Amino acid sequence: MENLFDKKNREDILERLSKIKNNTEPKWGKMNSHQMIVHLSEPLRVALGDITVPLIESEYSNPPFNIQVSQTLPWPNNAPTIPEFDQFEKRMEIKDFDSDLNTLLELIDRFSKLEDGDPIPTHPLFGYLTNEEWARTLWRHIDHHLNQFGL
Repeated sequence: MENLFDKKNREDILERLSKIKNNTEPKWGKMNSHQMIVHLSEPLRVALGDITVPLIESEYSNPPFNIQVSQTLPWPNNAPTIPEFDQFEKRMEIKDFDSDLNTLLELIDRFSKLEDGDPIPTHPLFGYLTNEEWARTLWRHIDHHLNQFGL
């Protein structure tokens, strides 16, 4: 299964990200391409321990449903996000498109260097995930939003 630890999977994601422009129009949803780039950075910051987001207890945070949703089931278009990752709820700081894109790329690079035994925080929606499951979930999240923008 695709994930950010796999070199080819990561290179494919980076290639797709290189095609996003500040004026790329979404196929669905409310975010523009710049907001999406900033939105993608937040879960990576959580996984790296740069920011802390508490667990939101729900059916999504307990096995086996957390693994099914985070790892295999399709994510629908316009699926809601947690408030901490919601561009319109949190009003994440948006700077310069190129700078924010570079930040995202740096976060992906940092995450990809984690080892399987490295400590990693609890996912705020899906609860406990192994590093490999985090890598899969992050890949799926980025892929989902690149598809949103036709990439």
